[in-house]
Amino acid sequence: MNRDDVAVVVAVGPLDRGKSRLGPTLDADGRRHLVLAMLEDVLVAIEGAHTGPRFVVTPDADVAPFASARGAAVIEDAGEGTNAAIVAALDDRRVAAAPASALVKEQSR
Repeated sequence: MNRDDVAVVVAVGPLDRGKSRLGPTLDADGRRHLVLAMLEDVLVAIEGAHTGPRFVVTPDADVAPFASARGAAVIEDAGEGTNAAIVAALDDRRVAAAPASALVKEQSR
């Protein structure tokens, strides 16, 4: 199996709930920007190492421009946690149709 035979799925939760443990240090807007910056870093790293199918699953519409700009297809989920997000990705026809024999998931919640 080569690296193009692997589909990569990144799960990103609702931006308004991300990095909540940093609440004493960062306000909601700061945490939101941090999550988006971390997502950008993850997608850049994936893009540099992987030319196969890439997906971002999220309930937050504001994530879509970041994912799309880095060549990842966006899958909407209901925001019910990481496991439910991965199930939503696996149920998506684009993931099912991806020419991949393996799946790697990354959590950015």
